[in-house]
Amino acid sequence: STMPVYDGSWTVALTAGSIGTLPYRLVTPSGQILTEGTWEVPGAGSWVYTLPAHSYSSGIYLLQVGDQVYRLVK
Repeated sequence: STMPVYDGSWTVALTAGSIGTLPYRLVTPSGQILTEGTWEVPGAGSWVYTLPAHSYSSGIYLLQVGDQVYRLVK
């Protein structure tokens, strides 16, 4: 998976097999949930989503999207 890019927010490129809703959850390495929500998937293919990060301190975060986990660094 591609490393998300950080520039005030994280940009995450995801590949989806079909139209639908992708649940996501941002957690700390210790498992504390910071935010959760859903992204709408318009169809099969690769889609880019943005997650604002201004309110979080520097460090490592984990983004769980469906059954995938992305490591985010701020």
